[in-house]
Amino acid sequence: MCTYSSKVEEHYKFVVEKGHIHGYEVIATCLIGSQNYGLDTPTSDVDTISIVVPYFEYICYGSPKIDHTWDFDDGGKAKVRDYRSFALNDLRKCCFTNTEALYSTKVVVNPAYKEVWNFLMENREIIMRADYNATVRSMLGYVTSMESRIQKEGFSGYREDLGMNPKMFMHAVRAFDWLTKFAANKVPTEELFNAAYLSDLREMSVDNCLYEKYSNYLSNCRNIFNDYLKSKLYPPQDFRAEEILEQFCVMVVKTLLLKGEYDDVDARV
Repeated sequence: MCTYSSKVEEHYKFVVEKGHIHGYEVIATCLIGSQNYGLDTPTSDVDTISIVVPYFEYICYGSPKIDHTWDFDDGGKAKVRDYRSFALNDLRKCCFTNTEALYSTKVVVNPAYKEVWNFLMENREIIMRADYNATVRSMLGYVTSMESRIQKEGFSGYREDLGMNPKMFMHAVRAFDWLTKFAANKVPTEELFNAAYLSDLREMSVDNCLYEKYSNYLSNCRNIFNDYLKSKLYPPQDFRAEEILEQFCVMVVKTLLLKGEYDDVDARV
């Protein structure tokens, strides 16, 4: 039986092989999605994000940053993200779908970059809580995106009998669960406040009554966090995160150079 853990390892090996062809090295491959929250079902696919660094000559020549997603026949996805985009865009702006990598329950790390990845993990709370305003706004934007798909046909998980998409609905509810724990200084992926309801949504065992209840819940949560932003009672911006993210990028390139990445340069032309 293939577990999600072994799937993540498969994704890592797959992306490493693709890197030999397309000119990059993998720093780490992280599980993202329902398995991190205990909301997966036996039919859940496995999605990952791999943080990668282009070969040094590509960086010098100013090649475009790497940003690609590989789709598998089993429904899983392997997202590939350039370390610069990940650190200086996703983490800086608290992009929910990618920053989840910092709280992943399964990570395969390239041994050469273990120190670099550990540095990021040791500072993840500073990074995630550096700008409360940006984080809350990013999450509200994610919820809006999910809400726009709840009653639209064509998206995976849409139920004609309900006239809605429980999967998208679940994502929106889970995002507010994440925000609630974030505001309470808890690890966002642990101890879901709405675990039972989220499981029902994930398994699509919902009814119109539940939908109505949680439609009100989403509306109330939005109002609460909008008021939170207006109050400006959240902590001031922590500029240490900028230094940490810049240091992470420096460490990546330093590791790339010191490990002798030119040993097999002919294979990469």
